[in-house]
Formats: sequence, C-alpha cells, structure tokens
Amino acid sequence: MMEIFRLRDRMRPSGLFFGAGLSLLTGLVLGAASLVLSPVWVLAGLLAVCLILLVIKKPELAILGYLVLTSTVIPQNGLPRASFGLGRLMLTDLIIFALFAYIIVQSLVYSDRKIRLSPLGILFLLFYLVGLLSTLYHIYVAHSLTLEESLGELRVFNHYLLFFAVINILRDKNQIRFFIKSLFFLAIIAAVSVVVQYVLGPSNPIVPGRVETLDVEGATIQGVTRILTPGESLLLFVMAVSLVMLLTEKPDRSSLFRWSMTVLIILGVLLTFNRSFWIGTLISMALLFLVVPRQLQRRFLSWVAVGIPIAILALAVMALYPESDYSHLLSASFQRLYSLTQKQTYQSSQSSLRWRDFEYEHGFRRLMKTPVIGTGLGAMYRPFVFRRDRPGFDGRRYMHNGHLYLLVKTGLLGYFFFFSLSVLFIYRGLKNWRRISDPKMGAVVLGLALCYLGAMVVAIVNPLYMQWYSTPVIGVAMGLSESIIAAYLPP
Repeated sequence: MMEIFRLRDRMRPSGLFFGAGLSLLTGLVLGAASLVLSPVWVLAGLLAVCLILLVIKKPELAILGYLVLTSTVIPQNGLPRASFGLGRLMLTDLIIFALFAYIIVQSLVYSDRKIRLSPLGILFLLFYLVGLLSTLYHIYVAHSLTLEESLGELRVFNHYLLFFAVINILRDKNQIRFFIKSLFFLAIIAAVSVVVQYVLGPSNPIVPGRVETLDVEGATIQGVTRILTPGESLLLFVMAVSLVMLLTEKPDRSSLFRWSMTVLIILGVLLTFNRSFWIGTLISMALLFLVVPRQLQRRFLSWVAVGIPIAILALAVMALYPESDYSHLLSASFQRLYSLTQKQTYQSSQSSLRWRDFEYEHGFRRLMKTPVIGTGLGAMYRPFVFRRDRPGFDGRRYMHNGHLYLLVKTGLLGYFFFFSLSVLFIYRGLKNWRRISDPKMGAVVLGLALCYLGAMVVAIVNPLYMQWYSTPVIGVAMGLSESIIAAYLPP
C-alpha cells in the first residue's frame, strides 16, 4: 500500500523506468478491456485513471473539483449519485472520503506530513462532532428522526470538513498560490454565467438556482432579472479578497486587468440583487478602512473620490435615457437598496423581511425543547404552514436565519463552538495579516476575515451556515487562511 502511494514520487525523471513499465501495463489492461467492454466504457475508465493520477500528483485539484460541483454553476440535483443500502452516495461524498483517505495515508508514509489541526481545528472538530452526535442521538436513541431524513442536511454539514482537507493538503507556497488563482478563475466563470443569464433574461434559464423577474417589496420590475445561483457565495468571498488585494498592492501593468476581473465579479454579486450581500460587503469595506494603515486609508479615499463622479455620471445617463436597459438595471438596484430605509420593510407582515417571522417563532419554540444539542440534522422544527409550504417546497426543515438554523439543529452547544471558531478565525486574520511575509497573501487573509465578518451579518437573514453551496466556501475560506498563516508567517 505504501509503495503504491509513493507513485507520485516515481513519476519524476528518476522514476522513468517505473513510468515506462506503468505505461506498458496500462496498454495491456486497456487492450484486454476492449475485448469485453464497449469502447465508451474503456475510454471512461482511461479518463478516470488519468484523473486519479493527476489528483495524486496535485491533490488540491480534488478540493477545487469539489467547489466546482457545489459552488459554481452545477445544480445539486445534477450531480452523479448511486444508490446503496443506507441511501444515495453522491460524487461529493466520494471526493471527501478520498481526500481524507489521502491525508491519512500520506501522514503514515511521510514523516513531515503529520495530520495537523491548527488553532481553529479543535473548535471545528467539536462543532462537527456535536452536530453529528446530536443527529445520531435523535436517530437511534430518541427515535425522533430517521437516517434517511438526516442525509440531506448531514451532507450539507459535511461540506465543513473541507477545512481539514485544505489545511492538510495546502502546505506548500506554490500550492497555495495555484489554489488562490484557481478560486479567482472559478469566480470569473460564475460571474460570466450570471452576466450571460442576465442578457438572456428569465425566459431562457441556463444557470441553476432562481432566475426570475426582480420583485421589490411586491412591485415587479419588468426587464430586470434577478439571478441567484450556487456560485453566489464564492463570488462574495472572492470579491472581498480581490478588493483588499487591489487596495494593498502597488499599481502596476497588471492592475487594469485585475480591476476588470474585479468589476466583473462585482457585477455578478450585484445581479443577485441580494441586499444582505450588499450590506455585508459595505460592512466589510468600512472595516477595511479602519484596519489598514493611514497610507492605504488615503488610497481608499481616493477610490471614493473617483467613485463619486462615476456615480453622478451614472445617474445622469439614467435620467437622459430612462427606458434603456442600463437605466432599468441601475434604477432597480437603487430601489432594492433604498427599500432598506423604508418603514414598511420592517413593519409590514408582507415584506420580504417580515413574512418569515413565523420561522423564528417556531424555531425558538423548538429550541426550548432541546436546547443543549438541538433537533439533529434533517429534523423538522415546525408543522406544515398553509401558503408557505407547497408542492415542490417543504420548508419545515428550512430557515432563513442562518444563526437560528444552526441553533435549532445543533443546540446551544454546537452553536457555541461554531460562534467561537468564527470569532477566532476573524481574530487570527486581523492579527496576522500584516505579519505575513508576502503582502499578497496577507491581503488574502485580511479579505477572508473581513468578508466572513460581514457574512455573519448576512446570516441573520440568509441561511449561509446550512446552505448547500455556502458551507463548502466557508470551510475552504477558513482552511485557506490557516494554510497561508502556517506557510507565510515568520517563525
């Protein structure tokens, strides 16, 4: 087993004889397989073997592949899956199992690759164990939950385990740089897909998620498409990192390109028309101004100074061409943001903010019954509510408030560990970003910490902490920050 695992080292020039032998063996196997299988299956097997060898050589690709499947443009129901005795196994399940098998075997083979937790790891492990044990308790002891009912949310919860995969695989500086560039590439793909979808309109959906005509507190705005896709959380975090990097780095020849990519990602976030994302970003940027040195504060203010005339020009164009698509988009954005200043948004029971009050009432009532360990993952916390639950959407397990969502499912104990690791993550980012030897990596750490702080506000009205496409991003963001600190912080 150990010799097989050392295949990565054999693939170097010094292992040329081994590579030749492996090629010969592969040819013989393919030839024999073609006698009993169709060419399609032989080709699929060859591609699978090539993919496995590539991941063995560059294991961070498996983590990136996980994000591609969960947090870009691929729908959850479009993932390959196979049925087995206890339920259905998804491709993401296989990847997470393979990642941990790789980490364990690697720690046994290489003396310098021992499993590490990082300061966040213990809290992360305690948080995960509380959620898992709570679920198992309600399945096998309280009998208030079934295994089949728990699998959906348990799978979302398992995404957090990417934290441990990241901190144990991303140890080398080259790996970290490659991984960050790849995250930007994935974010650009997600942003381009959103922009293309906006151009096509709601009648021609090409991306998964919600593609709909924008509604602002009951008023439909024709000609403006709202797009909520699995890539929105990745866009949010990469946007924050990109802005911090632009602020902290000296302008050079590549600045125009980087600004172009950042504007594209910002547009992707804008077209979600997600007010909580916008507010979270504003909070992150305000805190950025407060934590950077005075020299960078002046650069930040210069951005604002440039932005003011651009905003005035945009308003002027909107006034001159009120019926243009551009004016509709800009007007809808202002209306969406302005609605946060209106009394009816906070007082009307029909507003998008207040109609979900029934979730909080049922949630707190259910929390009081099992306050310490919660209901377990996958449990229903409320009864069927007419006009809220309907065919195609059963919201009895779902909640908009991410904090209350975790509280109800994992109890006060689980939420305590999660909140503690969140605070520690932000603290370590703010404390260490200036001490990191590479300013670019320091900017990434700062951007992730500030974005997550804003995301904690977002989670008040958004189920980020238990969302299929958000939990992988959170786990990766925390793990990436810890990997950078471990690799770049002077001893």
